[in-house]
Formats: sequence, structure tokens, C-alpha cells
Amino acid sequence: MLVGDIYGGSDYVKAGLSASTIASSFGKVVMADKDLEDYEPADIALALCRMVSYNIGQLAFLNAQRYGMERVYFGGFFIRGLPYTMETISYAINYWSKVGQALPSRCLWSVLL
Repeated sequence: MLVGDIYGGSDYVKAGLSASTIASSFGKVVMADKDLEDYEPADIALALCRMVSYNIGQLAFLNAQRYGMERVYFGGFFIRGLPYTMETISYAINYWSKVGQALPSRCLWSVLL
């Protein structure tokens, strides 16, 4: 569910949120009168991947902020060869950098083999 879904398709200017900002993972599923079988497995998998990636990004930002880190490195199988996952985590870190504090100002990737 996006901010625009909640605020009638428009931005929520007071909080600095654009209409395209994610407001809730699986929010539309809860609001819809459907069974789990009515959803495509690929859509559920994508939503789960998004939710986990955004949470990783937020936790990475909060830890970087807490420990005064200016750069965040990610490695491992979860992001290897998955540009969508890397973009989602990067988006989350950049979002929290703008909303929260100025750290970290950028996200660097390191994929460990």
C-alpha cells in the first residue's frame, strides 16, 4: 500500500512523503476481500522480498547512524545477482537518510563470493 492509496493519490506534504512511498507491506491484501489462493505466488514472493529488503535498509541505516558509519556494505547471497534487491535496499537507506539524519549519505555495495 502506498501513501497515495491512503491520501487519495496525492503526496502527504506535511511528512515529506510522496504518493509513491510505501506505507504498508501487504496493506492491500489485508484490505481486500480475497483468499490467499487468489494471489499469484510471484506477486507474494515479490512483496515479501520488498518487505525484507526495506527492513534491511532501515536497520542498516539505523545501525550506521548509531555507530557513526558513513558507508554501508552489503554482501552475500541475498543480493548477489539481484539488482532489484540491491535497488530496494539502497532506496530504503536513501529514504531514511533524507527523513532521519544525514548518515549514511550513500550506499556502497560489496558482494562477497
